[in-house]
Amino acid sequence: MMRSEAGPFGACLRGEKNDRPGRFAGDGRETGETMRIILVEDHKQTRDEIRALIEAQSDMSIVAEAETGEAALERVREQKPDLILMDILLPGMNGVEATRKIVAEQPLVKVLALSNHFGDSLVKAILTAGGQGYLRKSRAFEDLIPAVRSVAGGRQYIGK
Repeated sequence: MMRSEAGPFGACLRGEKNDRPGRFAGDGRETGETMRIILVEDHKQTRDEIRALIEAQSDMSIVAEAETGEAALERVREQKPDLILMDILLPGMNGVEATRKIVAEQPLVKVLALSNHFGDSLVKAILTAGGQGYLRKSRAFEDLIPAVRSVAGGRQYIGK
């Protein structure tokens, strides 16, 4: 396991188990099920790029998309996903508040936050809201799939 960025989250390890184990053991592929993912992102080009990365995996599927936190809540209620890829900065309800509400309603759903920004306060906010991971969008091409598998498997993921 690799240690994440230092700071107030120095105790968080990439791959560290969290208190909400995942339905997908190990890396997510061991159950033979397709991981149902909702993508919450307000920029279409970014959604298209993330969708392409996810859909290239035989065991992952984007079952819905949303551009706002409010729409994310609706999609979660309709689709009952395994995991949500959640942008932090959204119009209307932001990703932190949306995560808080989603996890309160659906405590087994996993949330991996995505942002162009990285800072201890953003990471702390998403983890406090009930998210299990945080990844900078600039690292998505390299780290998105391992981050999704980690969070889906019940491990916390804090990207660099």
